[in-house]
Amino acid sequence: MAAPTIFNDTIKRGDTAVYQIAGINKAGGPLNLTGAVLRMYAKNRKSDPDASAVLGYDSAGLGGIVVNDAGNGLATLTIPFSASLSFTQDTTPLYYDVQVTEADGTVTTLVEGTLLFQIDVTQET
Repeated sequence: MAAPTIFNDTIKRGDTAVYQIAGINKAGGPLNLTGAVLRMYAKNRKSDPDASAVLGYDSAGLGGIVVNDAGNGLATLTIPFSASLSFTQDTTPLYYDVQVTEADGTVTTLVEGTLLFQIDVTQET
């Protein structure tokens, strides 16, 4: 598996954020996501348990991640506008990663980085 992509982003409070995820295998080709589960957690501290995450999504029960093209390793992560409505000031960076558990049980981190939510001016949502 290739090293995880580092991706940092700033999101305005109340905005919907949509990210495309591309799984890459050891040979540099697409990672087959057939039967795989993708998970994303964003936390105040990397050491926080998943149950304490500020945001949590997956391609199974939690939702928020959709595998669009399993054979080509493509998925979409959507952080809905409602996820940040309770933020009343700029957040400190939230640490996150996206991991995939393949059908054979292999776990790999695809993407990692930080997310910063900034307070917005228009707060109609």
